[in-house]
This record gives sequence, C-alpha cells and structure tokens, in this order.
Amino acid sequence: MRLFYFTTLLILLSSISFAQSLDCKKMHVGKFELVSETSGTTIIERNKNTQTETNKTMNIRTSYDLVWTSECSYELRNRKVLEGTSKFVMKPTDVIRVEIIKIEGKKLTVKITSNFSDKVAEVEISKI
Repeated sequence: MRLFYFTTLLILLSSISFAQSLDCKKMHVGKFELVSETSGTTIIERNKNTQTETNKTMNIRTSYDLVWTSECSYELRNRKVLEGTSKFVMKPTDVIRVEIIKIEGKKLTVKITSNFSDKVAEVEISKI
C-alpha cells in the first residue's frame, strides 16, 4: 500500500514539475483582436510601451501607456482618445490591470481588473 501512495505521489510531482509554464513574452508585442457581443470587434496594437485600441462599431480609437509589471501582467494608464468620442472618461489616476492566465496557440485568456471598479472580466483575445 505504501508503494502505491509513493508511486502516486511521484507521478503527481513529476507532472507538476514538467507542466508547461506560460510563455507570455511572445504576446508582449503584436496585433490582437477582441470580439465582444456588446462592443463589437476591437483591434489592439501593442508595442513595447503603448497599446492602441480601435473599435469601428463604437467609432473610437484610444491609446494607453503600457507598463509590464511581470512577464504575464501589465497595466494600462493615461488613456487618450485619438479619434471619436467616448462615453467613458478615465481619470489620470485610473489604471487597468491585465493578467494573461492562459495561452493556447494564438489565443490568450486574460483577466482584467482596475482600480476604479470591483468588476473582474475574463476575455479571450486572438493574436492576428
């Protein structure tokens, strides 16, 4: 019986140690697509320090300063409306936090929180 528990524990530990970790760095820069039933399609263009979002359904283009806080987490700050008008106004102190929680091929699942709302959202974004 001890051998059974030992073998089970050994298998469990080896599967944990060989589990794939997220390679978030490949998602730091690029062009992404977020499709939402409520707001339509948003094209996200992200470089080292900036994220620009374009949503033709809502007729708006915005830009954020982007700060990576870890390999899989970043913050969006200093929202600027580049084109169109927004019903949502951000204060200079507002921060949107994004954490990459899953990557499958070119699709990533992110958890979004902020310092101005208790809401937590999980959305799927595709690298295009």
